Amino acid sequence: MAGSTFLYIPDEDAIEGLDWSDFDAWAHFEQVEMDALMTLDFTILLNGTDLRWGEGEPTFLNEAAGMVVMNIQPFCLATVLRKSDALDPDYQADFERLREFLQVHGLNDIYEVSTF
Repeated sequence: MAGSTFLYIPDEDAIEGLDWSDFDAWAHFEQVEMDALMTLDFTILLNGTDLRWGEGEPTFLNEAAGMVVMNIQPFCLATVLRKSDALDPDYQADFERLREFLQVHGLNDIYEVSTF
């Protein structure tokens, strides 16, 4: 996974006891993968605002494996989409995929899976 993966998980109970380190365990959720965009890029886009990407406790964190899953707040998603032109044109295909995913699923119940 080069960039972040976004998942739509409308039923919070569905993630109870989920083994996030097993990619097959969450493969059934609706998702979209970014080729290049990652948490740092979204954090940069929120600079100068009162918003913080990935604010709050992670849904899952495995520092040894370098993996984190965060529920992303709708206003953060809306803000980065509005500011997407501020990043390199190479990222615009990722933003378009994310935009299409969010048009189908909405801004609520979106989780980001990222590696570090």
